Amino acid sequence: MKKILLLIVPLFLFVSCCRVEERRLRSYIAGFYEVADFDAKVAGSGYVALFWTCRPIAGEHYTLPVDMSTFLSRGERATRFNDLVTRHNDLGYNRVVTFIVHPIGRDYSATSAVSINVVTNVDFDEQHPAGSSLNDVILLLSASPKRFIQSGYKETYNWHQKPPECPTNRVLHWFPPTPYRPNHHPVKGYLSELKAEDLLLLGLGGGFFGPSRDTMEIEGHPGLFIYSVSDFFGYLFFSRFPDNLHQTYNMTITIHLEDGREFSQTVEMSFLPSSDPGLPFDPDFPFLH
Repeated sequence: MKKILLLIVPLFLFVSCCRVEERRLRSYIAGFYEVADFDAKVAGSGYVALFWTCRPIAGEHYTLPVDMSTFLSRGERATRFNDLVTRHNDLGYNRVVTFIVHPIGRDYSATSAVSINVVTNVDFDEQHPAGSSLNDVILLLSASPKRFIQSGYKETYNWHQKPPECPTNRVLHWFPPTPYRPNHHPVKGYLSELKAEDLLLLGLGGGFFGPSRDTMEIEGHPGLFIYSVSDFFGYLFFSRFPDNLHQTYNMTITIHLEDGREFSQTVEMSFLPSSDPGLPFDPDFPFLH
């Protein structure tokens, strides 16, 4: 009972000191965060989770110390926010939102990817020798509100009735039934076939901020470091496994951004079923054909 009270009291104090606000938004998107890098984590046998790493900054009114431009911003950040919602043609939402500090769950990367490329350090199979692109055997599974916005905020998606096919339902943990999920349509396709317009506004809108793999220096505060903050934006799935399942593969994932930047991360992968306990690889799963 004491532990419950200790948890309830800080929560009550937090809520009581934060003023609930209502505001009519002309855009569905509430904010854009500045990307500093990306992170890749092996999530199981044959798939990798991708996260944007957000640029940290001190101060402002955000719930997290992240460099963002939002509907509450002023000055240069307000200009950047307006430019971005205009670019995404997100100007006719015109609905009232209720929030404390900021409506978490409607923030996206300010800079989009234009392509994702994956190579391995050793031969994958006869068609994919070491150093060659694996994009024709890797699928991206993500989500985006782009279609919802382009439809005039009318076209939604029922994730419960039509969950996207994938090798394991565990990945749907990253697309939980939040109030905003129906406004996001699945994005799925081979990396070799996806175009830049397919990679706009990836993710569920900042609903999965969390500590990233390392620390970053806070802008404007030399020598002050905090854990960087990351936001999940998709999964990479191998639709085909390598010829040698007993080999360990170093997969280098490179993301090219529209502003000309290029980020790379290398992950070590094993394709043996034992590398994903409880989720053995099923070669007959329809997603892989």
